[in-house]
Amino acid sequence: MAWKDTLSIVESTTADLIRLPVPLEATADVAGRVRKLERDLADFRRGLVAETGPQTGLEYRLVEARSASRTYNTAAILHDHNPDLWAGLLNLKDEGAVRLSWQWSRLVKVFGDELRVARHEIEDDGDLGGPHVGEVWASTVRLEGLTE
Repeated sequence: MAWKDTLSIVESTTADLIRLPVPLEATADVAGRVRKLERDLADFRRGLVAETGPQTGLEYRLVEARSASRTYNTAAILHDHNPDLWAGLLNLKDEGAVRLSWQWSRLVKVFGDELRVARHEIEDDGDLGGPHVGEVWASTVRLEGLTE
């Protein structure tokens, strides 16, 4: 079977499916089955994308993307930024009275070359001499439409 035949089957099956009449008493079950089908199709798409590298088709392209997952050492960041206030702020955070949200680009501006970054995940365990930030990079392949 040619790849264009595969595309044609996917399109016609989808079109047939969304035209099916759904009796009112079957709405919940049909919606549940559609949700399961969406998950199955998403798993199928992720599997296809994971098995290939960047490429361009007639309507879509797969492009390589990188993203960082970062973890933060709150005590070290607060202590190194303001040694006089760090303990009080950390105590408020630990008591649930304040929530801190770290912004990577702002931390880079504030600390400059003094920002300590580990190339692995770190614990937010109060190690004042440890890294401020832990980061793990991941490469993925992202699907984009050519007409977007």
